[in-house]
Amino acid sequence: MQQPQQLRPMGIGRILDRSFQLYRTHFTTLAIIMLALYGPMAIVSMALATDSSNTTSGLMDTIRNGGIDGYLQSIESGEGAGLSGGAVLAMLLGFVLMLLLGPVSVAAIVHLVQAHLRGEEIPSAGELLKKGFRRLWPLTGSTLLYGIIMLGLYLLVVVAFAFAVGILFAAALSGTDAGAGPAMLLLVPAVIGVLLLITFFAVRWAFYLPFVALNESGTGVGASWRLTKGSFWRLLLLYLVLWILLAIFTGVLSLGSAAIFGGGVLNSLVDSLVSILIGSLWVLPYAIAFFDLRVRREGWGLETLLDGAQPYGGQTPPPPPASWGGGYGAPDRTDRSDESGSSGDGPRP
Repeated sequence: MQQPQQLRPMGIGRILDRSFQLYRTHFTTLAIIMLALYGPMAIVSMALATDSSNTTSGLMDTIRNGGIDGYLQSIESGEGAGLSGGAVLAMLLGFVLMLLLGPVSVAAIVHLVQAHLRGEEIPSAGELLKKGFRRLWPLTGSTLLYGIIMLGLYLLVVVAFAFAVGILFAAALSGTDAGAGPAMLLLVPAVIGVLLLITFFAVRWAFYLPFVALNESGTGVGASWRLTKGSFWRLLLLYLVLWILLAIFTGVLSLGSAAIFGGGVLNSLVDSLVSILIGSLWVLPYAIAFFDLRVRREGWGLETLLDGAQPYGGQTPPPPPASWGGGYGAPDRTDRSDESGSSGDGPRP
């Protein structure tokens, strides 16, 4: 059993550095978790891609041979290319698997990071998956709730923004508003502001999953909002830097895979495998940032750290200063003066 980690607030660089360290140290455990959960989804995606490729090929052949009239007639007769029932089923199955298994992978990695920070023995991949699946339905429900909230917010903001832009366009075309022209110049900053507004709420509510995984909250949305107070820009910058690093890394690997295997099925298989194996690099900074926020706001882990601490490093404590009276258990000055006063034959002159 390792010693508890020195828990103190971490910067962006420290969070990323610790994430990469954990990834290297526990690569096998993380790979098993990600392959067990995302492997089926990769197979479904490849099947869907193959089916879509066949559909597109059939469409082009039909148009080339019989023209658009022949393609429309083939659709009416049920013989033409179209979105097959298998493709629709694969899409729905992929969505369900992502909804069920995605949060479980996050929960498993959160438990791994928690064990590491507490100095506990890291559970096996099977144990981590069991811990994740024990909270399967709360994780799924909270993810659905988060998705519905973000979808509603997105629609509300987009509709309001589109309405405002429509008014500006109408005023500019009619020429009735002299300020419509300058207002149109603010369109780009307004778009950026809308995106930042949506991102703000997405980040503030995004740390709901660890609370649910650790069975500390039913949905975790409110707890995430309180936890991330005052940390939006730091968290946004963290994932911006992470996105740039992983985009460069995966881009280089994709180019290498395409150069070696070409553009066939084998290349798609290698790309899917690489995406699965590095998927935990997206989750590790998320989990570490969650515990970092708790250290900052709640002093999380201090009790565990103090309980595991060994005074003087297990060595014999140093002797007390001479001004203390010569050592532990020595009588204090009052006792010595009383003893010296009572031990004589009489009062001193």
